[in-house]
Amino acid sequence: MGDDQVIVTTHTPTLARSLPSTSLRFLSKAADGARTIAVGGSDPVNSSIADSLGVLPDHTVKAFIVVEGIHDVTFIKSLCRMFRSHGTAVPDLEALELTGEVVFVPSGGAGNLALWSSRLAALNRPEFHLYDRDAPSGSPAKHQEKVDAVNQRAGCKGVSTSRLEMENYVHHAAINACAQAIQLACNLAAPYGPDADVPALLAVELNQHAPQNSKWGPNKVKAWLAEVVVPSMDAQMLGEVDPAGEMRGWLNEIELMLAPPQVPPLG
Repeated sequence: MGDDQVIVTTHTPTLARSLPSTSLRFLSKAADGARTIAVGGSDPVNSSIADSLGVLPDHTVKAFIVVEGIHDVTFIKSLCRMFRSHGTAVPDLEALELTGEVVFVPSGGAGNLALWSSRLAALNRPEFHLYDRDAPSGSPAKHQEKVDAVNQRAGCKGVSTSRLEMENYVHHAAINACAQAIQLACNLAAPYGPDADVPALLAVELNQHAPQNSKWGPNKVKAWLAEVVVPSMDAQMLGEVDPAGEMRGWLNEIELMLAPPQVPPLG
């Protein structure tokens, strides 16, 4: 079986770090649409991989941030940009990822949460886990058992969103403005409810105005909300959509994990 070959794709630095650099391939797309595949092992290619994934030596890692999907990673980074644009001091997670101090782990969905929790535990680093509630208001979060297990480990924090998922925290006025900026006549009159399936409902709304060759699906909506709409929210929108400060609370927990340990004074 020596001629067998296994090919995997990943957005996860932990997996990429575990492989020999010469076995890595970096796929990129230029501004003109040209695609290239570069072979890992050389300093320029390894640097590109590190910049993209944060694949740096383990000793630089201060915390792992575990979410369910790749769009959740973008959502958290965009939250940081939004808060910082308001003058609110929160960690610059994009910069910290590039220096290898923070590693995002998109676990790939509910079925992999326990697997990632067990693998990361052996690395002895603080972990912040953020999962969608994925259950109606008033009922236990779908992944509460996994959250509880994370919270039993020293230096780790697990949280479920109080609403159905992260997309339920996006202000409808920001959605309207960003849609209109790309010539889509979106006119939402009110925010989506805490239990609404926002990606599915918004896809229906946008498709009423989108051209036939540019239709929206829930996954495309998730990416757009995370990349474009979230960082566009102003302070008033934030106060209206998240009056309890839940999203700021997520970043506060991460900030505490990144803070250097307090050394008691001598004497």
